[in-house]
Amino acid sequence: MTQQPHNNPILDVLDTAADFRRFSGALEGGKGPAAAFGVAANAKAHLAVALSRTRQVLFVTATDVTAAQLHEAAGLFGARAELFLPRETPLVYVHAVSGEQRSERISALCALAAGETCVVCASAASLMQVLAPKQAFCESIFSLSVGDSLEPRTLTERLVVAGYERVELVEGRGQIAARGDLVDVYVPGGEYPVRIEFFGDEIDQMRFFDPVTQRSVEQASSVQLRPALETPQPKERTAKALKKIAGRVGLMDQEQAWSEGVASVGGDVLLPLLYEKCETVFDYLAPDAVIIVDEALLVDEALRTVDNPVDQLRTYVRLHLEYFSANHLPPGPTLRVLLPEAAAERLMEHVGILESRLYDIVRRGRERRYLRAEDIDATVAMIAACIGRAGSDATSAGSIREAVDAAEAFVLRAVDARVSADGTPRRIPRR
Repeated sequence: MTQQPHNNPILDVLDTAADFRRFSGALEGGKGPAAAFGVAANAKAHLAVALSRTRQVLFVTATDVTAAQLHEAAGLFGARAELFLPRETPLVYVHAVSGEQRSERISALCALAAGETCVVCASAASLMQVLAPKQAFCESIFSLSVGDSLEPRTLTERLVVAGYERVELVEGRGQIAARGDLVDVYVPGGEYPVRIEFFGDEIDQMRFFDPVTQRSVEQASSVQLRPALETPQPKERTAKALKKIAGRVGLMDQEQAWSEGVASVGGDVLLPLLYEKCETVFDYLAPDAVIIVDEALLVDEALRTVDNPVDQLRTYVRLHLEYFSANHLPPGPTLRVLLPEAAAERLMEHVGILESRLYDIVRRGRERRYLRAEDIDATVAMIAACIGRAGSDATSAGSIREAVDAAEAFVLRAVDARVSADGTPRRIPRR
């Protein structure tokens, strides 16, 4: 286990608390699950980071938003904090997904696979997605040092197989550019790209540089090159998978990419064709890792309702009203009167993140014909307004459950969501 240094004295404060010592001692002694009640929302990150001083901590939340908030808070304590949200599931002929989210997932998996102490903040939905075997993922990570013998062409080919996009000039993470004896690599999660200079078949020097100005930032004696895609797609694996997708409708782009020896995001969708035995994030954890489940009832509900856009919309409405409305002031005039302008703007940014999640749900629901939304932006605004009004009514009337049920029914009717008698979502018939 590689331990990261923690020099924040705030973390040591908990060691003086008898309750925390008993709690930590029970975990150290392997006495089984331990429950912590009454932990304030702003203290959960403090607790998780304190436990991560000697072990890996997987902090499971009900929603992506809560995981992102905890990740931001944990980072303030100076610990290594990673964010692990569900990957997008594109159609296999789509070769573009969120680069930032993909980089965050790869960074988290690298930390866990390397046995580093850290806090990984994950939503419940992310735990349900399968991953490539840990051993295969580890084999896709490699390090380079000045003086190593390696041909520039061999390095480029290896990075293309690892999912890097070859471009003329690197501008974003997951890209490489090769020009003569120079190979520029922008590693996912890296602050700056690295320029690797060769003298013949030997690495002469390496330096990080600013991709905008092209000026050097600092020299490097060694670098770790992470894969640009979380699913390793070596040629021996893709050769077998190609036989199964050859000539299939909708898979021609994927077939072409693999035929050319290029990895793509479609490999995440076709993971079972590449690896007979898949794993989950739990298989990447160290043996002594601690798993923290935040708001277990909410997590349980989220786990049971993430498969379908209609269920996702239900979960969004219910969690927003039952949980978030109890912890946040509704946006609007009241918020701006009670908070300083800067603080109000910061909280409104948080509201924007929530609406972005809602936008994705509505978009996917329309694409899969489970929701009707002629104008996605207008639909999202309508749903957000409905939730805001329902939250206000519940607070004044003291009947949160009635407000939740009414809001859910109204929203589902507004987007023409259809469910069978047993509550199973049904597709909207084609016109």
